[in-house]
Amino acid sequence: MTEPIDPRHEQRVATEARAWYVGFFERRVGARGRDLADDLAQEAAIGLLRALRTSGADSLEALRATIGTRTWFGFLRREYRWKKVWDETAVEEAQAPAAPDAHLRVGDPGERLRFQVLEFYRAHNARCLELAELFFGGVDWMEAAKRLGSGYAAIRQQWSRCLRQLRESVARDEDLRDSLWAFWGEGDA
Repeated sequence: MTEPIDPRHEQRVATEARAWYVGFFERRVGARGRDLADDLAQEAAIGLLRALRTSGADSLEALRATIGTRTWFGFLRREYRWKKVWDETAVEEAQAPAAPDAHLRVGDPGERLRFQVLEFYRAHNARCLELAELFFGGVDWMEAAKRLGSGYAAIRQQWSRCLRQLRESVARDEDLRDSLWAFWGEGDA
């Protein structure tokens, strides 16, 4: 890393970064509007300035893009992963008697996919189950390699084989395909 940012250049960098971030987020939020893009741009610009103040950057463009991407994924996690926790209607739905097929509709789609994938590997491939648990736990592949005492390339290659196994099974097995579609809401009438 280079030296932290010179305070005399902070305002110019912040202004340019904020303008770049507004465009970056407007392309992603689409119909949700400029207000959300402005909020995300502000969050990302603050993150960029903090990073520049503490450690600087070899490439401002790369750091800007990395922080923008991380801010976007952070927003998606906040928006979708925990939405049901704070959604008052979810509390009302949880207290209401369950419909016979309620298990197909309740919960976060990401959690439903996680459940399906883990159950598939639990039944078919223990090594892939271990990797899938690490993947869904948010562990990066470098850390996974350390935990499993293996090389990074070997872990990535094994995960690719696991995903290929899942795709092939879904393509071959109509029941598994129907189950995944049901979990994603396509089976609801």
